[in-house]
Amino acid sequence: MTFPRTAPSLRRRRLRSAAQAALIGAAGALIFASGSGLTVTAHAAGSAATVTASTAAASNSRVSAVAAPASLILSQQRDLVCLAMNIYHEGRGESARGQAAIAAVTMNRLRSPRYPNSVCQVVWQRKQFSWTLLHSRHHVIDDAQAWRRAMNIAQLFLGGARLALVSEATHYHTVDVQPFWSKNIPALVMIGKHVFYAL
Repeated sequence: MTFPRTAPSLRRRRLRSAAQAALIGAAGALIFASGSGLTVTAHAAGSAATVTASTAAASNSRVSAVAAPASLILSQQRDLVCLAMNIYHEGRGESARGQAAIAAVTMNRLRSPRYPNSVCQVVWQRKQFSWTLLHSRHHVIDDAQAWRRAMNIAQLFLGGARLALVSEATHYHTVDVQPFWSKNIPALVMIGKHVFYAL
């Protein structure tokens, strides 16, 4: 089957709208819908989230049909999406190990009494992860392969995986910057373009 030739910008717009429609709302809300049926709504501070049943198929994951409270299932799906978004936006260009390190830091914060007690609250805590400070139009998921990888890594860490390489690290930064808090603290490890610290 052939299609009429169209201008590159028009083809890109059509592809984007056919394969993936993103509607961005206020307060950091993101609605992402792909041709595969993935629909995610995530709000700052993890106040609400919606994940359709087809999320599992879209992320190559499996969700067993067990009798569990709807609130528990929603909470687990919300945590999965928030952690995957953090991996995706903070480390999309990193290796699998680099992305796993970002997941490990997020989960280390969750285990620490100094941080909020849900994954979404940790991710969306004010001024903690740089991508959450950007306008919500930058929160769009536009790389399906990278998103699937982020979802898979997120599932591993929500299931209890640890990364010994970063130990108990709760902070990191890119090699391009030197935050004030990193000046007198020895780094644990550098993975890809990120340097990790235990504070």
